[in-house]
Amino acid sequence: MKNILYISPFSIYPSYNGGSRYIYNYLQELSKKNKIIFIGLKEQKKIPSNTLLKQYNVFQTGIKKYINPLAYWRIVKIAQKEKLDEIVVAMPYQLLFGIFLARIFNVQCVLHEQNIEFLRFRRLGKWWWPVMYAYEQISYLLVDKILYISDTDKDKLLTYFHVPIEKLEYSPYIVDPHIFKPNQTARETVRKELHLDHKQVVLFFGPLDYQPNSEALDIIINKIAPQVYQKNTKIKFLIVGKNPPENINAKNIICTGVVEKIEDYINASDLVIVPLLSGGGVRTKILESLFCEKLVISTSIGAEGIPIKDYANKLIINKNIEDFSQQIIDTFHHHEN
Repeated sequence: MKNILYISPFSIYPSYNGGSRYIYNYLQELSKKNKIIFIGLKEQKKIPSNTLLKQYNVFQTGIKKYINPLAYWRIVKIAQKEKLDEIVVAMPYQLLFGIFLARIFNVQCVLHEQNIEFLRFRRLGKWWWPVMYAYEQISYLLVDKILYISDTDKDKLLTYFHVPIEKLEYSPYIVDPHIFKPNQTARETVRKELHLDHKQVVLFFGPLDYQPNSEALDIIINKIAPQVYQKNTKIKFLIVGKNPPENINAKNIICTGVVEKIEDYINASDLVIVPLLSGGGVRTKILESLFCEKLVISTSIGAEGIPIKDYANKLIINKNIEDFSQQIIDTFHHHEN
């Protein structure tokens, strides 16, 4: 059994997005055979004790979590006390510190990656993506091991950074089948609360202040929903996630904000859409929806990293965003007949 220090730049419990659920589920599995010392945000709530040995809330929110020397000094003192065997860093932003810490204590440093960050920024049109590329190049050269989330990311690590293949280890997103499963009771409850009893419901969910999701939401509000409404007024769009835009004047759109159990809203839907044009990593929302046995329509970027052939009957890839509206209408028409 190892003593593993895990450094996370964001809260993981309660889990309100796929990235935090990815880390939380990973730690649940890791803690079955190892003792975990978790380093997270000061605002992090108490994580259930069966997944951790100890929890230290160290980092402030915002940019300060990456540049606060006092926080890093505290982690050094924690590491001295805990007698570590391994350090795991979620995302690359604190990876150089993790590598430095690992060298001090003569232990292995591991990156638990979720995205190839420079590609995500390049897709988002950020001017600093070459800086991120250089940072990732240096970090990946120095780190001892990289846990990759999909074969797509593995290929990118080999292609763009020439990471030695022996450094790479597969760490898939683990969907909890006890949480994400068909649930008729939850379906009926949510549909009743939202007055959707006799409607056909299309769901889009995720943090709505994240640029790829906000771009997708703009497409839904300004293109997809109006076009669908012209042809079928029974179809409602359900938008779930934090920081939704105010004053959406659309008759067929309902916004809930953050919800406690996203699985209940997935079950309440008839169809899940992922009209993403940018971003990176594995779309956990797709996997969670598929586990709830929902049909999903996505762009190719939206489904990046997912073995599409494994879900041929439930995952539809629409390469043209202009065709989303008709695809939704045709899908409901097909199931009615």
